[in-house]
Amino acid sequence: MSAPTKDAEAVYDAVASAWNDAADASTGIQWLPLAALAGGAISAVLCILVYKATVTPLGKCLARSSCFLQCPVVVVVAPEPEMRPYLQQHGGGRSKSSFAVQRQRGVPPPRATVSQWNKMRAALGPKVPDKHVYELLQKHGDDVRGASDDFYGPGGY
Repeated sequence: MSAPTKDAEAVYDAVASAWNDAADASTGIQWLPLAALAGGAISAVLCILVYKATVTPLGKCLARSSCFLQCPVVVVVAPEPEMRPYLQQHGGGRSKSSFAVQRQRGVPPPRATVSQWNKMRAALGPKVPDKHVYELLQKHGDDVRGASDDFYGPGGY
């Protein structure tokens, strides 16, 4: 036999004897490594649960937040998507036929976006209740000036 084959055989014999020695030495269940494995699995599950319980809602809240440099600084958090108002569909001066109304039946109007809510909240100020912001956003959409005039009167605020 050549030298590399003898070296490979020697390595194989060393690994086989180490494996057999370890297998012979283990009698029954080794509780310490098993307990460490179970403890690690429980810790991993707890870490995942804590992460999901804190980071997911916090991320959703930060995605809906906006900061305005008023005196003092105002932080606005828009409501969840299902709590924002539906925007009124304005026809743009065109009269709709009865066929057009039937064709669009069942399709809900779009909801207000986070930026629309935050801009309306910043324009009206922090003392205006969310109910009024909801109604004005539903009525005026992107027209922040019109909503402000509607709530406070022309030139108000």
